[in-house]
Order: sequence, then structure tokens, then C-alpha cells
Amino acid sequence: MLVATTLPTREAALALADEMVARRLAACAQVSGPVASVWRWRGSVERGDEWRCELKTTQGRLAALETALGERHPYELPELTTAPLAGSDRYLAWIEEAVRADD
Repeated sequence: MLVATTLPTREAALALADEMVARRLAACAQVSGPVASVWRWRGSVERGDEWRCELKTTQGRLAALETALGERHPYELPELTTAPLAGSDRYLAWIEEAVRADD
């Protein structure tokens, strides 16, 4: 699964990426930005720079990752989008191994 979110600073995005990978909720993460974002919030159109964080995980670890992101994220309502991830068998097997909980 590909999980995407945005954060207000590069430091916040890297900290979130570090934590999710360290906790084996994501196999890896990429942080990019800043990106110019425009959104509607509480009746107003808002605009600002954000940093995008994309994480790779498995369907089996997705719920735990979503929970952890919700607890750790600085936004009241964080972006959290997911998409199925396709790729080489070796890469997908690496993701499975990387997020497997230690025995």
C-alpha cells in the first residue's frame, strides 16, 4: 500500500517518516516539498506550503499505520490517502519483510 500525508514542515515530515519506519509500520518513506497546497477548511479557502510524506506498507499493517499517523500528526484532520502498490515481486517481498513485527 502507498500511504500519503502532508505536514507543515520538513522536520515534522522527516520525524514522522523516521518513527513509522522505526516502528516497522512502513518499510520506507519519501519526503518531498515544499508543495503549494490549497484547501477548504471551515468555510474558508486556505493556502500554504506543506511537505509530502509517502510511506510504503502492507495491507496487513495499514490499520496500525493509520492509527499511528492519526496519533502523531500535528494537524487536526490530516490528509491520509492510500492506494494499492504494484511493483516487482522482489520489491514487494522486501516491503513485507521490512514491516514484519519482530518475533
